[in-house]
Amino acid sequence: MPPFIGTSKNNKLYQPNSNAPSPDMMDKQVRRFVFTTKSDIDVLDDGFKWRKYGKKIVKNRQNPRNYYKCCVAGCTVKKRIERDNDDPSCVITTYQGTHNHIGPRS
Repeated sequence: MPPFIGTSKNNKLYQPNSNAPSPDMMDKQVRRFVFTTKSDIDVLDDGFKWRKYGKKIVKNRQNPRNYYKCCVAGCTVKKRIERDNDDPSCVITTYQGTHNHIGPRS
């Protein structure tokens, strides 16, 4: 018997056992940039305005992970900040996406 093929909520073909990425997902791949900085301060000023939207305790980590979104309307950039487990004096900042607006002035 073939696997059930139906439609999802947005009427796109759904195959539960398919491992290949859909064309929609390939277009939505987002760039990630990771920076490790030695700092006593968790949130470093990068010139952009951020809004905190979450905090998560990660398994096998001593410190929580904080999640931020860019405050500019329509910008989808997110950043994630956490302390390095091996070296607590280091902060790991991960940026996801690219800003679609003018950056901070130098």
